[in-house]
Amino acid sequence: MKIKLLWLGVLFIACSVSQLALSQDIIRMRSGIEIKAKVADIDLDVIRYKRFDNLDGPNYTLQKSEVSSITYANGSHDVFDNLPKKGSETFTDARDGKTYKTITIGAQTWMAENLAYKTDKGCWAYDDNETNVAKYGYLYNWETAKTVCPAGWHLPSETDFKTLFIFLDGKEVAADKLKSSTGWVIRTETDPLTAKQIALNAKRCIVLNGNGNNLSGFSALPGGWRGGAKAYSKIGVNGYWWSSTQDSDYNASQTAWSLTLYSRYNFTDFTCLALWSFGYSVRCIKD
Repeated sequence: MKIKLLWLGVLFIACSVSQLALSQDIIRMRSGIEIKAKVADIDLDVIRYKRFDNLDGPNYTLQKSEVSSITYANGSHDVFDNLPKKGSETFTDARDGKTYKTITIGAQTWMAENLAYKTDKGCWAYDDNETNVAKYGYLYNWETAKTVCPAGWHLPSETDFKTLFIFLDGKEVAADKLKSSTGWVIRTETDPLTAKQIALNAKRCIVLNGNGNNLSGFSALPGGWRGGAKAYSKIGVNGYWWSSTQDSDYNASQTAWSLTLYSRYNFTDFTCLALWSFGYSVRCIKD
């Protein structure tokens, strides 16, 4: 009898803790911070709430533009789409007269196309075929990439990219919002997948449709890369973009940070493993 009562007590406590956890709202900020709260009111521009650990305490106010989403105690969600609407802003490079689409994402203004300015060295069309440049831009080695952006623009740093990822709700989910809605590989399975296989693919971020939703307007396309003379790979499959930040740990005298987006995987890969001699795409950001 005592054992039964003990188990009943444990179950009661567990259920109480579970109910307590479920009765709170979770406010997710664009900075990545989560706030346990009791949301009181959502106005046109602001969200008012009380901290869940102090419901008798003061009221707090957040700008709606700072909030990514709210998950309520009953399991429902509100998602606040503060991503930019695709406009017709452009920039013309005075050096060659080429005009680029641009997009403002948060406080940053980016070119919405890969750079296609031809330099005397450290610059290649994919497969040495100039017809690829109109869609994918040129591939540059790192030394050239650091200085190739036009006046008023620069090669993005590691910090610039991280700021972009934060605005897009984190590096883990930014890939869809960065990738163009067309132009990436769509795979087909010869045999139907089982429920277990589908779940495993989702866990590994494996996708069949490599296209994104391009909510950011960044319009990333898979321009591939160059590993050496005549050594080109992955056009239409993966995209690679230089940052201006040199690696300070793994191989500091030869590598730099870079962004990779894949058609097979739905995640954002930002690493310091790119050799300076590689040919990668360039996206310029406004000073």
